[in-house]
Amino acid sequence: MEPFKTLELLLLEAAQKNDSREVRVLLGLGAHPNLTEADGTAALHYAAKFGNADMLDALLEHPRIIIDPRDDARTTPLMEAARMGHGSAIDKLFARGAEIEAGDKSFRTPLMLAAFAGKADAVRALLKHGAAPNARSIDGGYTALHYAVVRSHYAAVVALVQGGADGTIANDAKLTPLELAQRRNQSDAETQNMTQFLSAAGVQKFLKEGSHRKLAAPQTAHFKKKPPQP
Repeated sequence: MEPFKTLELLLLEAAQKNDSREVRVLLGLGAHPNLTEADGTAALHYAAKFGNADMLDALLEHPRIIIDPRDDARTTPLMEAARMGHGSAIDKLFARGAEIEAGDKSFRTPLMLAAFAGKADAVRALLKHGAAPNARSIDGGYTALHYAVVRSHYAAVVALVQGGADGTIANDAKLTPLELAQRRNQSDAETQNMTQFLSAAGVQKFLKEGSHRKLAAPQTAHFKKKPPQP
């Protein structure tokens, strides 16, 4: 016989299945929204991961909801929304007070996770809400721009630079995002575009403000497409 399940356990299972209707029913029956699985995952983590607007609304309307629960990797629901690219979920969580600069075990912020995943829309949403574009991770001293470059995410690179990311900041290995880009295989069009864009952005910043670092020599690759518009 199946063991008895509490309303809270049923709520977690419904959230894991992305069943917003069942989540609403269980909350209406009195289920507490903050029970977590063994690894610390809460129903709000699942709602943010799926970008399920109805489930998010149902959970966020609860007066006792914890906005920033942490799983074992210290991941918050906002981080889940960021790395999955759910801009509307980011908006909802931020409106309820989610911590925009929360860091995981390596102090990777939601912006860094969105950049690493190449989610340009999430990058723009986070920057709109005041995410710091030049914060550095504890592990390697990477900024969000470094993370986007490592994965050759051109659209995310453009969104970050347009949102105030500084391409002259070096990581712990003394490499700027442009220098990292130049080390990547330039046969890929996305990488060529990214490298060329960073070269142009670096020159513009140097001419406007001056720089404490010598600019890396620009690459000769040409744009294969226009930079995406914000």
